[in-house]
Amino acid sequence: MILINYDKSVQDLTLTLSELTTISNPVYLLVLTNLFTKTKTRYILQNNLSTSIQRYDRFQLPTSGFTGLEVGLYNYYVYQSATVNYDETQLGNWIETGKAQVIHNSQVLQPITYQPTSVEYITYIAK
Repeated sequence: MILINYDKSVQDLTLTLSELTTISNPVYLLVLTNLFTKTKTRYILQNNLSTSIQRYDRFQLPTSGFTGLEVGLYNYYVYQSATVNYDETQLGNWIETGKAQVIHNSQVLQPITYQPTSVEYITYIAK
């Protein structure tokens, strides 16, 4: 999951793109789609900072570039291209997908835990 925190000056994105990249010197396009409004926002990922691209890819983006994003949940897709391209419909299939969340530090994130309504359980044993 990508976490974008507006209270940080730089966003550190760690992804696994190189393992599925099929072109040399790729330009990566990150597309964030808001789960509720379906609004798409696109970013070019430049300057891979990873010291081990066989395992992961690391990018840093200034938070000022994310100012148009609403706080909330997103799906993300990353596409590869030989040139800078902001239209994913021309780029074929994505090479990575996942979830993203945009927050402010002032937001309190609460984990969701299951609380059973009853202490009675039925266990089935195969014979």
